Amino acid sequence: MWRLIALVGLAAVVAATPGWAGEAVRSFAESDRNGDGSVDRREAERRALEVFSFADADRDAYLSREEYESLVVDDSFAAADANKDGRVSTREFVAIRMRDFDAADTNHDGVLSPSEVGSPRTD
Repeated sequence: MWRLIALVGLAAVVAATPGWAGEAVRSFAESDRNGDGSVDRREAERRALEVFSFADADRDAYLSREEYESLVVDDSFAAADANKDGRVSTREFVAIRMRDFDAADTNHDGVLSPSEVGSPRTD
């Protein structure tokens, strides 16, 4: 379940803490740009880019192992570093997040509902 929560923005802010459920709700709402109660691929890609930018501390457009591992994600650095060059590019990061999006989209409708990511609806 952490992978799904990280997908919608908790990657940079949530460790295993008692308040994670509230963070999941807030993060889902932040990812849902159009306020329709779901997160579509475009919204998820945009959120992945925001998380990448936040984690890229040295602003070199790549995530080092340390930058990547500072995120709360289930995917290993090795899995994210598809071309094995020792860093994760924006493209690689978005690709692995979208793979997780597809896995979370259990009804295959192209959008994530709160129930698919383990977040209660906020409306």
